[in-house]
Amino acid sequence: MICLFDAGFLHILFDEKARVPRDAKGKPVVDRAQDRIDFLVQTITERRDNKIILPTPALAEFMLLAEDRWTEYLTIIRRRSIFEIAGFDDPEAVELVEHWRKFGDRKKLKPGTAETWAKLKYDRQIAAIAVTRRVERIYSTDDDLKKYAEDLNIKYFGLSDLPLPPTSQPTLPFDEPAQEDALPSPAEAGAGDESPETQDGTKAAPEEKDKTDIDK
Repeated sequence: MICLFDAGFLHILFDEKARVPRDAKGKPVVDRAQDRIDFLVQTITERRDNKIILPTPALAEFMLLAEDRWTEYLTIIRRRSIFEIAGFDDPEAVELVEHWRKFGDRKKLKPGTAETWAKLKYDRQIAAIAVTRRVERIYSTDDDLKKYAEDLNIKYFGLSDLPLPPTSQPTLPFDEPAQEDALPSPAEAGAGDESPETQDGTKAAPEEKDKTDIDK
C-alpha cells in the first residue's frame, strides 16, 4: 500500500505541540491526534512493501513549521525506509496540466499574475505527485486536498478517520528491527529535551526502551 502524508500530518506526527485543526466551536477535531497518527505509521510499517510518500511541497511547508528542529526531523525521515520523498518533476508537471484541463474551471490564466500561481498552488502539485507515485490513500488535514483526491479516485483520510491505538497495544517496530542506525520514532523525536534520545539522530544506548513508544 502506498500512502501520502501532507504537511499537517507530518507536523502533528513529529511535534506534540503542533496545532490540531479546530471545529466550528474552536475545539480540536480529535483528541490525542499524535497518538492516532503514530499508531497509523506503526500499522503501515508492519508490511515492508508499504510506503509513505512525502511530496516535496508538503515537506518544505513542514520544515518551515518545524523551525529550528527541521534538520533533526529531516535526518529521521531520510533514514526511515517507510518514508519516500517525492519531488515535482516533468511527469508531475504533465499530470498537473492534465488534471487542470479535466477538473479545472478552464478559465484562461494570465502569465505573471497572482492568479496564475494560485491555480498552480501546492495542493495541485501534491495531487499530481500522488498520481505519478500511484498513491492509494492520502492522509491530510487540508479539506482542499480532499476534493482533488475525490477527483482522482484516491481514498482520503483526515484526523477524525483515524482510530486511537488499543490500550493493550503490543509494541510494534517503527521500522525494520535490529538496525544499527535505529532512530527514535517521529513522535518520540518531537517530545522534548527530556527524552534520552540524542538530538542528532545517533544510536541510542542499549538499555533504552522500544523506540515506538510515544513520550507523553
